[in-house]
Amino acid sequence: MKKILIFLFFFLPGSGISQEWSPLGAEWYYDVSYAFSGDIDYHRVFCDSIVDISGKACKRINIDFLSCNALYNEKIYTYEQSEAVMIYEPVLDTFQILYNFSAVQGDHWELLTVDEYNDVDTVVISVDSVDTVLINEMPLKRLFVTYTYNYFGFPYDNHGIVIQKLGDLVFLANIDNKFYGACDVQFIHSLRCYQDDEIGLYSTGHRDSCTYEFVRDSTVDLKQNESVRLFPNPFTDKLQIEADAEPIFYYIYDINGQKIRSGNEHALNLENLKPGIYIIQVFLDSKVYTSRIVKSSP
Repeated sequence: MKKILIFLFFFLPGSGISQEWSPLGAEWYYDVSYAFSGDIDYHRVFCDSIVDISGKACKRINIDFLSCNALYNEKIYTYEQSEAVMIYEPVLDTFQILYNFSAVQGDHWELLTVDEYNDVDTVVISVDSVDTVLINEMPLKRLFVTYTYNYFGFPYDNHGIVIQKLGDLVFLANIDNKFYGACDVQFIHSLRCYQDDEIGLYSTGHRDSCTYEFVRDSTVDLKQNESVRLFPNPFTDKLQIEADAEPIFYYIYDINGQKIRSGNEHALNLENLKPGIYIIQVFLDSKVYTSRIVKSSP
């Protein structure tokens, strides 16, 4: 194991370079959903120091949150190599590509993950399409990606939208824990806000504030927006997403906050869902629109 040295710095406004990944003082705010209770909280992730690992000046990003769905739940160490974000895997003592913003449609790379039993798995990250989005007047590259897992011999895909500076809009390093399906506590998901000295404060629109909290016994206040329309709602088998721009991407969660489906189509066949209440998040032009949908009995 390599020796890790940590150097703390004062946060100087305007000291970052253009489109710098995770500058000192960078902050991310995410939703936290609690299984069973339905309560919603928030969690702050932040970069506080430069760490020397094998001669690489790495950003230390404090996650410090144990959740069902995220493999990375402590601290991660990353650095930029050209337009790639490299992440350190301490058990394997190696750096790997987490995100590559020089990638084009059709590119892919592999990321090795290590679980609590030191079992090694491979995640293939494939680029489905690439474009540029303007955030706080700064043009940032955006990747639409597919994560392909092969846990316990069963392959499955997960999808994500990755933006320079922000990372994946679901979570900074959106790599699932292999035991996600058996977990029944809290889930971290859905970027609310990002902030650093260069770009300023940016809100995805997912919540009314970075620190929004919700107790299930209170009145449900889900964000609605005319830019995204869902119909019919309630529905029986099929749900249509109509949006003012392209492309879209969506996630559907059950009332316990567990992700049950994702995709980018407009016409959704949901006949396999049980009747009940679900939450849908539609990602559109770097914004997140959230609504409650209801599946009724046929």
